[in-house]
Amino acid sequence: MEGVSVVVPCYNAAAHLRPCLESILAQGYPGPLEILVADDGSTDGSGDVAAAFGPPVRLLRHPGGANRGVAETRNLCLREATQPLVAFLDSDDVWLPGHLVAVAVALEEHPDAGLAYDNGAYLLDDGRVAGERFPARHRAISAEELLLDCGLAVDGILLRRRVLDEVGVFEPGLNYAEDQDLWLRVLERYPAVYVPCKGWLYRRHAGQASSHHAALWHGAQQTLERARQRGHYPERLLRKRQAVIDFRLGSAALAERRYLRAGWHFGRAAWLDPIRGVTVVTRWLGQGLGR
Repeated sequence: MEGVSVVVPCYNAAAHLRPCLESILAQGYPGPLEILVADDGSTDGSGDVAAAFGPPVRLLRHPGGANRGVAETRNLCLREATQPLVAFLDSDDVWLPGHLVAVAVALEEHPDAGLAYDNGAYLLDDGRVAGERFPARHRAISAEELLLDCGLAVDGILLRRRVLDEVGVFEPGLNYAEDQDLWLRVLERYPAVYVPCKGWLYRRHAGQASSHHAALWHGAQQTLERARQRGHYPERLLRKRQAVIDFRLGSAALAERRYLRAGWHFGRAAWLDPIRGVTVVTRWLGQGLGR
C-alpha cells in the first residue's frame, strides 16, 4: 500500500497525546508510515511526550517555539510530509483499529477520488464511547452539501498529496472552519469516497469551542466568503448558508446579552431563509407555550 504521512497538531495536549499516537502505531498499516507531530508552542511538556516515541514519530516546532494556530501548525507538518497519502488526527482524539487500512483501500479502489473518509463516535471524559459524530452516510458528501453543513471531520480523512499540491493547504488566516475550507476546495474538483464504519473517537472535553462560540462562526463566515469568491455555488445555496451563520452568530450574541446585535443577525437569517425562519420561530413559540 502507498505510504502515509499522519499530521498531528498539538497544543498543551500532554494528557491525551500518548493514547493518540499509540492508536496510530496500533493500526498495523502495511505500507510506509510517518507520524508528524507539530508542537504549537505548548507549555505542558507535550513535545517531550512526542519525542519519547522515536521513529516513526517526528517532532516539529515553529521557529522560536511560537504559537501559530492550528492551520499553520498542520501546514508545518505538510511541508515536511514525504508520503503520497496524508491523514490527520487531532492530538486529543484516537483512531480505532482498522481505520487507516479501510480508508487507504477505499482510495486505492477509487483512483478518481480526491479523499476518503469514515465516521466516528464520541469519547466521553469517563471513557465511555457514545453515538456517532455525524449522521451515518450511505454515500459520499458533495461540495454543496459540505458548504451547508460541515459533515467531514479531520480525524477521518485520508487524501492524496498530489491533490493538496493542486488545491493548496490550510488557509493560515483561518483557525476555525479551516478544515471545511480545505475540504471544499478538494470536493470542488474531485469526488469523495465514504467508508461506512466508525474509525475514530472524538474526545469531548471542556476546552472545546461550543456551537455558540462566536469565533467559530466568524471562521465559518470567512470560509463562506472564500467559497463565494471561487464561484462554484448557486446563490440560493450561499444565501442558505449565510442564514445558518447569522442564526448562530445571533445565538452567540444573545448568550452574551448583546440584544441589538442578536436581533440584527436573527432578522437577516429570517430574511435570507424565510421558510426556515418561520420554522424556528414556531418552535420557539411552542416551547414558550409549553412551559
